[in-house]
Amino acid sequence: MAQGNRLFAAGDYAAAFEVFAAAQQRWPRPVLLRSMAFCQLKRARHREALELLQRYAASYPHAGDAARITATIAELEVAMATRLNVSSTPSGAAVFLDTEASGQRGTTPSPALAPGRHTLILQHPGFEPTTRDFVLEPRQQLTLALRLAVGLHVTSSPSGAALHVTPGPTRMRRRH
Repeated sequence: MAQGNRLFAAGDYAAAFEVFAAAQQRWPRPVLLRSMAFCQLKRARHREALELLQRYAASYPHAGDAARITATIAELEVAMATRLNVSSTPSGAAVFLDTEASGQRGTTPSPALAPGRHTLILQHPGFEPTTRDFVLEPRQQLTLALRLAVGLHVTSSPSGAALHVTPGPTRMRRRH
């Protein structure tokens, strides 16, 4: 248990989960179910966290944190019904939610999210990163389809040339 707690405190939630799960198989205890659930919450695995918390609440109904666990279960049930669907043009963009540090969520995910204000970040090689802020209401199913812009980088030889951009198609003219 101490090793799992150290891993959790260090932010290695996957390894902490494995330690707690192995301990639960050897010595089943409700507190291990709770620890496993909080690992899954940190990993945004809401369905697994919900199932583990429900098992914890059923096996330890008079726990000191029973009210908090019941509230967390209710929040997770709302989060499970609150969903974001993401698509991009071109397809295959890396999708991040809220921060890049939170890790890539796939290329066209449909994650369950807590209601509230969020930021969607899309990245694709050869295209400009795209960011979109949005608000997700409880139990809302929101679809965001984003078109990525091609990055344009212009160089000239010799350097210092002037570049004029006009709307619509334009014929290139050479100045003498």
